[in-house]
Amino acid sequence: MEFKINKPREKIVKYNPAFPIGEIERANTALERASAIAWRRETHTTDVWREKVDITQLTIDSEPFNQLDGDVYTVLSNGKTEYPFLLEIKHQLSFEPKGDFYEIVVSEKWLDRGKDYPRLGYIVGLPLEDCLYYCHSLKSKINSMIAKGTKLPGGGVKIKVDKTLFHKIDKTWSRKDVATWEFRTRNSIMLYGKKQNYFEPEQVVVGPIDKLIMAKKIAIGELQKELAELHEYKRLDEKYGVKFIG
Repeated sequence: MEFKINKPREKIVKYNPAFPIGEIERANTALERASAIAWRRETHTTDVWREKVDITQLTIDSEPFNQLDGDVYTVLSNGKTEYPFLLEIKHQLSFEPKGDFYEIVVSEKWLDRGKDYPRLGYIVGLPLEDCLYYCHSLKSKINSMIAKGTKLPGGGVKIKVDKTLFHKIDKTWSRKDVATWEFRTRNSIMLYGKKQNYFEPEQVVVGPIDKLIMAKKIAIGELQKELAELHEYKRLDEKYGVKFIG
């Protein structure tokens, strides 16, 4: 099987103090969880199917799945049957329509693990339109589609999925979280691993001598200010006879 390989582009994103890394992480977690809950309520009867495994955000070193597999992992159960799910959650800005298809990215591990791999829920948040699209019927179709896909750096494969497999949910999000999500998406910000490209500026460590120099400069500045005021009083006294008291 042959794949076309796209070469990665390396770039450092200019730091924006309005979007610190901690805020990006918090907003991303909130949006992923909110989107996963909306998907779960829409796709499984809530009084029958329960979460045996809580909706868990995946990290780069999660076990047995990590961020390269999906964004969220959960197991739903009706007491008799259990369905493990990996959820991949995208922003509409990175969701590519191609005619009657959407181009989406899935883990290359679908080829290796096949039947043992969890079901895939593909969620697309459309915050600019206040709605959400989801597709969770990829399990039986994934292998045939992935064979025709485009391999991406990092173990992902871009495949085409018919638009009719996606369903719409009305959904609203926190505007603050959405703004953060859009900032991250527009700038292709990566926070972890070798692809990390967004860094908070390091705080400058000021040594004792530097602190003393800064203090002296401040003191000199104050003296210069007082000296300028005295010169002004002298000028006024010479011109108008203003008496200086102090």
